[in-house]
This record gives sequence, structure tokens and C-alpha cells, in this order.
Amino acid sequence: MKRKYLRPESFSIEIDGVNMICTSTVSKKDGKGGKYNPIKPPTVSVMILGDKGSGKTTLWNQLKKEHFDPNVYHNTGQVGVETKKIRSGLKTVRIEETKDFGGDDEWVPYYKEALKPNTRIYYLINLEDYNDYKWNEQIKRCKARLKAISVNTILENKEYYNQVSCRIIGTKLDKYETNDELKAAADIKHAIGMSTFKVEGISIKTEVYALNLIKNYSKIKNDIVAL
Repeated sequence: MKRKYLRPESFSIEIDGVNMICTSTVSKKDGKGGKYNPIKPPTVSVMILGDKGSGKTTLWNQLKKEHFDPNVYHNTGQVGVETKKIRSGLKTVRIEETKDFGGDDEWVPYYKEALKPNTRIYYLINLEDYNDYKWNEQIKRCKARLKAISVNTILENKEYYNQVSCRIIGTKLDKYETNDELKAAADIKHAIGMSTFKVEGISIKTEVYALNLIKNYSKIKNDIVAL
């Protein structure tokens, strides 16, 4: 193999009698080496909502790969979540800076501060409360909060129309009566009574499933990367 320089930033390489012209990455500005211009991963907007104890902070910690104890209850108010890259297969995306909201109704008015066009909302439903009086209250709050997002944010911003989507996820599947993902998802759908939240023609496209956040959170990670 013969290498012949043509000019400071180019050279030719001869391999088996074939000449190839190559361009180096030497910077003309300072001559101290190559300019590194990495391809920036696409950004996605994510919100994780739900009642107290539904697993919101647990899921954020999973996505951020931070240590956490699933047996310790986290009472979150409104905590900033820094931008974070996540990867699945060959694709990487960057989650935009957002907030980890507490599960009380007092934080609902602040949802619109974190909502952006094309946001994917993950609303967590605690399956541990199934067959308990708290179950119906959870479902009511879920419907009311997603409706509030439609009324308070989407109706006020045309760029959000039909762009915001939602995944309603049953968590703590191991505490559910049968530990059956499909049955749990069906029970949530039946309780909510709709697959799309629609207010004055504005919809939030919604899917429902159930899983164990500790063992199977990769399903959510894959869903985010696919955005």
C-alpha cells in the first residue's frame, strides 16, 4: 500500500494498483487535529404521571440507570429531571429535560409546564389497589388528569393537536391477583371505558398495558426510543 500526500488535507492510497483519494479531518483553523462533529441523537419529550406510590420515580431511576430501592417509598413533590440519553439496539435518543411530578392533585396545574408537542405521557396505575376501594379513585383521577391536559394545554396550543400520545401502564403486576399482563391491561381498559381521551375534537391517542417496572421496564425504554 502506497500513501501519497496531495495537499495538507488530502492524500491518495494505492491498494493493489487502485488509487483512492481520501480527505483528512485536519482542521484548517488550528491544524491541531481533526474536528469531531458527532451526530446528535434526536430528542423526545416524556412525562411520567400517576398516583403516589405508582412507580413514577422508580421508572425515572430505571431510565437514568440510577440506584434505587424498590421497597422504599419516595414522596415526590416536583423534582427536575435532567436531559438523558437512552439506547435500545442501534438507536439512541435524548430525553428532554423535564420534571418528576408528585402524585397529588396539587401538581396537576403544573403539568402544562412540562408538556411539549409530540410528548409521550406514561400514566402509571397501581395494580396493587385492584379489588380495593382505592382502585376506583385511581381510575377517576387518571381520567380527570388526562382530560385536564386536553382542556388546559392542548386546546390552547394548536401545535399540540393530535400530537400528544399516552401509555396507561398497570404497575406492580406482581401484586395483581393473577400476575397476568393481558388480563390486567383488559381490566384497566374496562375501568377507564375508552381508548382515546377526546375533548372538543382534541384527542390523546392512548394504549394500555401492564408490566413489572423492575423486571420489564425495557418495554417502556424501547417504546421511548421508537418515538
